[in-house]
Amino acid sequence: MRKKMNGKIAIPVIFVFLSSFWHTIIIRIKLVEQIYKF
Repeated sequence: MRKKMNGKIAIPVIFVFLSSFWHTIIIRIKLVEQIYKF
Protein backbone atom coordinates (compact mmCIF):
# COMPACT_ATOMS: atom_id res chain seq x y z
CA MET A 1 0.00 0.00 0.00
CA ARG A 2 2.75 2.47 0.94
CA LYS A 3 4.72 1.80 -2.25
CA LYS A 4 1.60 2.41 -4.38
CA MET A 5 0.82 5.65 -2.50
CA ASN A 6 4.43 6.87 -2.87
CA GLY A 7 4.31 6.12 -6.60
CA LYS A 8 1.04 8.03 -7.01
CA ILE A 9 2.45 11.00 -5.05
CA ALA A 10 5.83 10.93 -6.83
CA ILE A 11 4.40 11.20 -10.38
CA PRO A 12 2.58 14.56 -9.86
CA VAL A 13 5.51 15.93 -7.81
CA ILE A 14 7.92 15.12 -10.66
CA PHE A 15 5.46 16.59 -13.19
CA VAL A 16 5.13 19.84 -11.21
CA PHE A 17 8.92 20.03 -10.76
CA LEU A 18 9.55 19.53 -14.51
CA SER A 19 6.82 22.02 -15.50
CA SER A 20 8.24 24.69 -13.16
CA PHE A 21 11.78 23.89 -14.37
CA TRP A 22 10.77 24.29 -18.06
CA HIS A 23 8.85 27.48 -17.15
CA THR A 24 12.03 29.07 -15.73
CA ILE A 25 14.04 27.96 -18.80
CA ILE A 26 11.45 29.52 -21.15
CA ILE A 27 11.53 32.80 -19.17
CA ARG A 28 15.36 32.88 -19.35
CA ILE A 29 15.33 32.19 -23.10
CA LYS A 30 12.79 35.01 -23.62
CA LEU A 31 14.92 37.41 -21.56
CA VAL A 32 18.05 36.45 -23.53
CA GLU A 33 16.18 36.95 -26.83
CA GLN A 34 15.02 40.41 -25.68
CA ILE A 35 18.61 41.33 -24.71
CA TYR A 36 19.97 40.19 -28.10
CA LYS A 37 17.18 42.07 -29.95
CA PHE A 38 18.32 45.31 -28.31
